[in-house]
Amino acid sequence: MEGIVKIWGNQSSDSEMSGLSIFITGEAAKRLYKEMKAEAVHNECFDDGTLTKQLGSFECSYSKKYKYSCSVGIGLSDQKLFNGEAC
Repeated sequence: MEGIVKIWGNQSSDSEMSGLSIFITGEAAKRLYKEMKAEAVHNECFDDGTLTKQLGSFECSYSKKYKYSCSVGIGLSDQKLFNGEAC
């Protein structure tokens, strides 16, 4: 599985991280996108023809330029799920 993890929160050296976002790419993202039982809709954030499927805070997208990608954010203090990235 290919992907990226981004840590977010207060950036001072003595503070704890607030959460993280997980981004999945490659073949794993393609398989997840195709398996999702959600309707693919035009993603206005990119406005380049990207189609996105969303189940709660977990989303997968397909674009001609970037191919397949999926993301989700996780709050570490409360274990809540968030969108992996803002519009």
